[in-house]
Amino acid sequence: MAPIRRYLRISKYSVLECRIYLDSPSDSRWLLNSRDPVLPRVFEAIRPLVLPKLREENERLFMRKKGKPVKDVIAEDEFEVAIFLRESRTRHSILTRNKTFHGNDPTKVKPEDGEGIINPGSTEDEIMIESDSEGDGLHDIPGADEVEENAPERKTRKKAGRQTEDVSEEKKLRFNTNYESFNICGWVLCLLITRKGDKTKPSAEPKQPLMEEWISTQAQASIDED
Repeated sequence: MAPIRRYLRISKYSVLECRIYLDSPSDSRWLLNSRDPVLPRVFEAIRPLVLPKLREENERLFMRKKGKPVKDVIAEDEFEVAIFLRESRTRHSILTRNKTFHGNDPTKVKPEDGEGIINPGSTEDEIMIESDSEGDGLHDIPGADEVEENAPERKTRKKAGRQTEDVSEEKKLRFNTNYESFNICGWVLCLLITRKGDKTKPSAEPKQPLMEEWISTQAQASIDED
């Protein structure tokens, strides 16, 4: 199962890429439950350790110390999370979008909380798909008399349609869109989350050491490439 990707804001203009691994892939519904998501509580629990770990790993990198990355474990009532840091080899950028509407009641639509989690896959735009594969039937083509009779009505409809389009265009142009960019920290924060109190899966615990070893191997391999 591919890791869950999120971005954690660590300063005003910097974010840290996070890759979240689950000890049991079926716990993704529990972690990302729309009614009561656990992931925000996980980030609140690990937040005090993020900056100290970044300083520690930067010092280790400066001193050219090799070895497995330092692992920290946080235990809560609902979950247990193991924290790793490894160097990032992916070049990308993050933008947030703010829309400020103008009018009698100006409203500013804010993105997700900057101090929380930024989801790179989310978007506010919708794509409308139109199809012209259906042709006009012969019974839909009006006769000559009907065309003459309906001509004034069509002109009226065209004027009304133009007025509606003008109003909609005015509404569309009454906002400004501003983008804010963030620096990507050169590290990836790896989180291995184990759900607590799940008695229906007694065989889930032995998987955790294997997952930790695999994540450590991935981190060590990326460092040795230098």
